[in-house]
Amino acid sequence: LSPDEVWGGLRFCRLNDLTADDVLDFIDVADTTHEGSVQYQDFICALTGDRELADELDTAEQPNEGEAQGKKLPTIPPHGTEELRDLKAARVAKQRAAEREANKELESENLRVMEEIENEQIAQDIAEVQATGNPMLDDTSLTFSFFHPSVPKLVHPVGAGKVRRHTDTNGHACIRMESANC
Repeated sequence: LSPDEVWGGLRFCRLNDLTADDVLDFIDVADTTHEGSVQYQDFICALTGDRELADELDTAEQPNEGEAQGKKLPTIPPHGTEELRDLKAARVAKQRAAEREANKELESENLRVMEEIENEQIAQDIAEVQATGNPMLDDTSLTFSFFHPSVPKLVHPVGAGKVRRHTDTNGHACIRMESANC
């Protein structure tokens, strides 16, 4: 059953106070296949709350065409096709906007967490450099000792300045970067 067929059927049962929102809410609950329509057994289950009854009715023998015609069942016209279509489109647009907003918030949170992780790693690296003294930073130079028990981390010389080889106080070869902006 499509939403307008459901609404027409409910109006036939004298449930005239139902709105398009009510019908779409009913469809959302009863539509187990998420196709925008309701299968017969899902309709029965939604109305009775009894899945076993719906399954029994689905597997029971259906009357043949002659028996169904003999009962002269009324034809129930669908109701509110355009109103339901417009309301469904508005709901979908609202849901998509909410998903876009949630994705923006998630992306923002991911960036914040990545920045926090990076800052923690930098703080950890700085603490390790300060604890080991390699490299050694003074007002005009940065000295890396490659014979020190801890090898310098994240060594990326960049910018203007002079790189000189020299020997530290223990006689080990070192590289000294000298710059006015060190």
